[in-house]
Amino acid sequence: MNANRFFLIRYEPVHSRMIEGIVNTAGAEQVRKSPITGLNTIAWLLWHMARAEDVAVSRFVGHCPQLFFNEGWAERINVPDSDFGVGMTVAEVSELSSRVNLEALKDYWAAVEKHTRSIVETLSPEDLDEVNDADYIRQVVREDGMLREAGKWGEDYWAGMPDRSKGFFLGYMGLTHNWVHFSEADVILSLLGSPEK
Repeated sequence: MNANRFFLIRYEPVHSRMIEGIVNTAGAEQVRKSPITGLNTIAWLLWHMARAEDVAVSRFVGHCPQLFFNEGWAERINVPDSDFGVGMTVAEVSELSSRVNLEALKDYWAAVEKHTRSIVETLSPEDLDEVNDADYIRQVVREDGMLREAGKWGEDYWAGMPDRSKGFFLGYMGLTHNWVHFSEADVILSLLGSPEK
């Protein structure tokens, strides 16, 4: 089994389960709610996961523009900011959750999956070893507006990673980051209880 196939085995389920197992199960009202003050909402998590994957896989694996900019997703999902939420306050998470266009957000999630898959299908094993220069990472952070003011500490975090290879970013932001937040969404869904039919 090659690395690309290995990636896709674990990548496919998190994308389908996030929608079918979490978002569609919860329903629109619950997706926008936090069960406990200070916890993220499912809507915010889906937005954050999609944005982080679009940024990292597009820019640090595919070295191509983000879908967010190329396809006008800011207007479509009704979230104009290009960052992915690091440093957001509880009020900001709530505000984003209340106004995001959920159907468009699900479409963005699907578009990001298709885009990531298209990038992965072009990679050779040797490509995964290619290292992103720290200066390039800082350039992307600034030019693409990856981080809001409260999350600017993240620039040093991203640029200072000991492994900045394409393979690392693909595994981190395409797999582990998404699975962590999928599990968070699953817990939030259980805390919200079953939606009323």
